[in-house]
Amino acid sequence: MKTVGRMEEKKVLKRKKRYVRLGLLLLLLLLVLGLLATDYALRNMMALFDGGQLFSYGRENNIHYLEIMGHEFYIDHENIYGNLVSYIEWTKGKSVALFESIKALIGKMSG
Repeated sequence: MKTVGRMEEKKVLKRKKRYVRLGLLLLLLLLVLGLLATDYALRNMMALFDGGQLFSYGRENNIHYLEIMGHEFYIDHENIYGNLVSYIEWTKGKSVALFESIKALIGKMSG
């Protein structure tokens, strides 16, 4: 009888988990693609070309819009970019202050 070590069991379990995750991801992708294909085919058969799609995307200048199941979402590109830049600058200032305080604490502990 062949015994498998603990490390080998972990490797096998990890590989099985990876295959299960990959299978679920592919199943979800297949489901979404099926919904989109069905929506597109039905809309073409019924000659419905004016909104109400399952999913659509568009862009006008700096405004991106998503339509998901009839609900529209508008995203201002410049507003998002400006907020992101200000957040990055804010975190840089905080991280420099944090590193300085850690350095001072280490200095106090060692000397």
